[in-house]
Amino acid sequence: MFGFDKIIGYDEVKSELERFCDVLKNSEKYERLGVTLPSGILFYGEPGIGKTLMARTFIEETGCKSYTIRKDTPDGDFTNLIRQTFEKARQEDKCIVFLDDLDKFANEDEKHPDAEEYVTVQACIDDSRNDGVFVIATINDKSCLPKSLLRTGRFDKIIGMSVPRYDDLVEITKHYLSKRSVSADVDAEEIAAMLIGRPISDIKAAINDAGINAGFEGRVKIRRHDILRSIKGLLFDSPECLSMDETDSASVPVHEIGHVLVAEVLEPGSVSLVSIDSHNGCIGGVTRIRSRKDVLSSAAMENQAIWGLGGRAATELFFGSPDIGSNSDIAAVHDIVDNLVCGEAMAGFETFSYLVSYGGGTDDRKSLIVAHEMERYYRKAKEIIASNRDLFCELLQGLKERKTLTGREIREIIDTFSAVPQEFHKKSDQKTA
Repeated sequence: MFGFDKIIGYDEVKSELERFCDVLKNSEKYERLGVTLPSGILFYGEPGIGKTLMARTFIEETGCKSYTIRKDTPDGDFTNLIRQTFEKARQEDKCIVFLDDLDKFANEDEKHPDAEEYVTVQACIDDSRNDGVFVIATINDKSCLPKSLLRTGRFDKIIGMSVPRYDDLVEITKHYLSKRSVSADVDAEEIAAMLIGRPISDIKAAINDAGINAGFEGRVKIRRHDILRSIKGLLFDSPECLSMDETDSASVPVHEIGHVLVAEVLEPGSVSLVSIDSHNGCIGGVTRIRSRKDVLSSAAMENQAIWGLGGRAATELFFGSPDIGSNSDIAAVHDIVDNLVCGEAMAGFETFSYLVSYGGGTDDRKSLIVAHEMERYYRKAKEIIASNRDLFCELLQGLKERKTLTGREIREIIDTFSAVPQEFHKKSDQKTA
């Protein structure tokens, strides 16, 4: 099996790496073309998405001797280690130096990138340029590195990696499930939908934690309930409480179903999970929504703003006043609307031109425009909830009874609801088509 085949997804990245591998493995044919050995590759992206696995697979596929450098010694000793490692690499006919977690080499930030460790790496790359040394590095945030280190000639290829696409996430989930004993009710697509946008390491951790729970309870198979429990623990960043005081928690399910209903009307199938389970002694909820449209489109951003205000809108409609737990929703929607107004000219070109031309002097006017747009989206959220009130109540009842609804269960409630307004059916049919 070709080395990169064991990595699921990232087809574009793997295709790029295959070319570089061929240069290292079959350098003679490139030398006839006058092509020299590239200096190196830098992978960057958030933790847990497989950068180190990609780098190790690349090294393995080339068959070259390699040395790995990680920050595990005091500063002075570490710079010496960097120099010594590169010197050893230069003695080989062809060698790879792997700088794992390069941004951890120095305790610096984007304002102070010229740390001794980075200067040393840069000098070693330059000194090894004609000695068959290839450098591969991983980093979470490349902004902490000096720009001189990032230029071509030191890292000829800089590759950004992000969380996997949904289809790839399903295959990754199936891979991890295949190594465990799971019951028939465990669905890889359902798990992937709940964890979309999260790093690959979260999938592995959730499935493993589910196995721990199954083993602790003396069962021989992991059940859907085990995995759901583990995923909720990840989303809430804390374990599930065995009991909770439900005083003053009546607005929580209403708030969360507000998000759910608005999102499902605007983009059917977009909600992957909603839960009001208590974690770490706190009364609260979580709703996972993903847009299936182009995330860069203004329509998708507007939808996010509307469903982001759905929780507050539902609480106001049902209790006569908005809840006081929606500060984070408001802040998130404010950022979206600010981008729509100032970045996408959604309030018109005249307003956009005025704001750009006069810069900071228009802060008061910009705030008024953003607030006006937020009010418009808030009214839209309330309209959607009011016109689908019966369906809202059906979803609310389901959430109160089960505490957690997955996307599949949400769609089951919607599909079996007999009095869904024609407008909702029309949107759902269009989405299915």
